[in-house]
Amino acid sequence: MKDSETQGEEQSLSPDDERLIKTGLKVFKNIATKWSMTLEQQSALLGCDDETLNRWMHGNVTPTEQELMKLVLTRISHVFGIYRSLHLLIENEELADSWLHKSNLEFDGQSATSLIVRDGLNGLERVHEYLQKLCEHLA
Repeated sequence: MKDSETQGEEQSLSPDDERLIKTGLKVFKNIATKWSMTLEQQSALLGCDDETLNRWMHGNVTPTEQELMKLVLTRISHVFGIYRSLHLLIENEELADSWLHKSNLEFDGQSATSLIVRDGLNGLERVHEYLQKLCEHLA
């Protein structure tokens, strides 16, 4: 297919999609900052490279990335769930935010951050589920 034909098939992001993506990325950036994550770690969490993440953070999401953004929003929802769970489980904000960088027997002695960077979405799901189960025991 020629580039001109492909461009004709591209659909613009709807205003609702643009708002959702913008808000999700803003929340993600705030959490990543609290977690003292490097750009490489942030990129790994969202499943993209550093350049793409920088572009997204500046509001430059292309229409061809619309399907990808659905997966990115899924990842962001796991990040938010992890953040929420940590703050329910650990009252001290600094301790809650540093938990991801500490070794954990549940993850074979590695940190949650290492697991997430290595395993991507599966790592995010594993950490999120682990913390959710701990929160259930509080109820």
